[in-house]
Amino acid sequence: MSSNTAKLDLAEVEARFDRIKQHKGVIGYIIINAEGQYIKTTLDNSTTTQYQSLISQLTRKGTSFVR
Repeated sequence: MSSNTAKLDLAEVEARFDRIKQHKGVIGYIIINAEGQYIKTTLDNSTTTQYQSLISQLTRKGTSFVR
């Protein structure tokens, strides 16, 4: 994959997130990796930390339930 294709794909992803942010009731978004660390957020630090913790707990409980 060329670097131009990667940049285009990233631009498309950013554009999709921008469209999601425009939906009524959406205040922002958080992208979290498999380790539970946020990669990108549009929320303030306090809100990001709060949701990051809740999402990590939900993920652990879901994983435990499936096992």
